Amino acid sequence: MESWDRFGTEELERLIVEIWRIRAAQAAMRRANRALGRGDLGALRRQGFSERHIVSLLALQQQGLRPFPQSAFRENRRVLGFLMHELERRTTAIPISKPQAMGRQRLGEGASFPEN
Repeated sequence: MESWDRFGTEELERLIVEIWRIRAAQAAMRRANRALGRGDLGALRRQGFSERHIVSLLALQQQGLRPFPQSAFRENRRVLGFLMHELERRTTAIPISKPQAMGRQRLGEGASFPEN
């Protein structure tokens, strides 16, 4: 097992940021697919899609293709699995001792990753 000293805080932060980035992309792709299915171009604009990108997504949809296909979601889930495994592997190497006064506390809502 690689020691924590060799995998520092900066690398750990980059790993966490990448996990968040991919999860956010998954959610954005799902919302975009739903908006396109409803024909809600306003929702795409509110999501930050440019007019050019919206036209590209509509063109794919008109060809009978899903703008963000299941293969993209599967690949992201595969990468997320790898990154989560790495995060777990790296953080289990950190020696943590729980102070006596802490007891059992629940994590707040902000501590969890967004839903996949």
